[in-house]
Amino acid sequence: QQEVFSGGTATDTTINSGGQQIVSTGGIANNTTINGFIDSAGDIYSYGLQELYGTASATTINSGGQQVVNGGSASSSMINSSGEQIVYNSGTATGTTINGGEQNVNAGGSTTGTTINGGEQNVNADGSTTGTTINSGGKQNVYNSGSATNTTVHNGGWQTVRSGAIVTDTTINGGSVILINDGATLAGSTILNQGSIQAGLDNDLSYTIEDLTVTGGKIILSNVTPESINKTADRRLTIDKLTGAANFIIATDLAKGKADHITIASGGSVQHTLQIAYDPLYESDDTIDGVSVPFAAVPGSGIGFSAVATDYGAYRYTPTLAASPDGTVWSITGLDLSDSGLPEPSETCYTASDAATGSLMIWRQENNSLIRRMGELRNNPGESGDWVQVYKGEQEIANIGTRSTTQRYTAIQGGHDSKVDFWGRTWRAGYVVGYLDSDLSLAHGSGDATSLSIGGYAAWLGESGHFLDLIIKQGRLKTSYDSYLNDPDNTKVSGSYRNWGTSFSAEYGW
Repeated sequence: QQEVFSGGTATDTTINSGGQQIVSTGGIANNTTINGFIDSAGDIYSYGLQELYGTASATTINSGGQQVVNGGSASSSMINSSGEQIVYNSGTATGTTINGGEQNVNAGGSTTGTTINGGEQNVNADGSTTGTTINSGGKQNVYNSGSATNTTVHNGGWQTVRSGAIVTDTTINGGSVILINDGATLAGSTILNQGSIQAGLDNDLSYTIEDLTVTGGKIILSNVTPESINKTADRRLTIDKLTGAANFIIATDLAKGKADHITIASGGSVQHTLQIAYDPLYESDDTIDGVSVPFAAVPGSGIGFSAVATDYGAYRYTPTLAASPDGTVWSITGLDLSDSGLPEPSETCYTASDAATGSLMIWRQENNSLIRRMGELRNNPGESGDWVQVYKGEQEIANIGTRSTTQRYTAIQGGHDSKVDFWGRTWRAGYVVGYLDSDLSLAHGSGDATSLSIGGYAAWLGESGHFLDLIIKQGRLKTSYDSYLNDPDNTKVSGSYRNWGTSFSAEYGW
């Protein structure tokens, strides 16, 4: 055990498992490293401990290490995987970096300028934090009576807000904010640049956002991943003031007259979007019309909503929307599979069709290359024998509607041909082996296709210029692709398959 009393300074101390450094009021510790021992189950067996009543700077807290800031102050601490910093009882921590451990801000504790690269910051009852930056893999949890101000949530970061938490002036730059319990609130000015605000982890709950400015991203009242969609339709979100166009995602049960509900108390003239993450009708591939299920209350006719389709299973569903005569109530009046009356396939089906078309085109491309070789034989009969050719190219394939696929391929073909007398005529006949690899750029994804083939061919040229080319070929094709659904979570769908191909072609000309 090391004790640093008032007026004392400790520098470059290492505290290992079971060791302890106590920094009293008026004492200073610089560049301390705290280690601990964690057993094979991941449980902390023995802490290395720094207990801080005085001042510490540049402390490194490693696995199993613990820094307890009890009325003291810590600056520029670094918390690595399975390390812990506890701040309470008028203790302060400034400029902490969390790389995989945990910072607990308890009653009376406060932190400023924390950066979370991984791991968590827990703001517990009567603890407070200001200016936290949450990067990819980081998470801030704000509990009842905890306070978080001026938090910035970047892509891949998370902020969770419980009922009674005081969360003020959050900026979301690609990350996610989750309102968990009934009554959870975002206070002050919330800015949603990209990313999401999610308010739908449980049923029959109400949430509030005081002042929201939107320049991108989503506001979600239902879990959106296929594994965790909340299939009830009874959540309520109130936005006191909304600036900018928002993308709202809700759940409905239109057959029972239910929908998650949005109330916008104040906002300028703008067109929002509405997407239905789930309705029980999706399960039965069914539609509905002639209903009127309110989903939004707005202050006036200048605020509108347009529908966004959702892919679910094999089909794409689009809600129909209508406003009340005074424009203050918006309702869902139906759920359709398409505007044309025929069911519209989901992106899963579209992409499978696009990929299959790509496979057909590379199969044809191999034939086109072989036909060039047969043309060479007609024009230069003396060039029979072994041959090989390498070629590459790009194809633009028009698919269903306005969809298209770009295919870039590289291939090698080789074979042998010779002169053969057959039916009293002279032919050039041979065999060919080929391999082609292609990269696919799909409308909503990418893929790869390969072909390995073997075949035979024969070419005849008559004295008057008549010619006949014959090709028979068999091959094994492999196709794999990734695509992204038109659903709230942009769900990734992957597919792969192998198939045999056999073709016979003949070309006659003069």
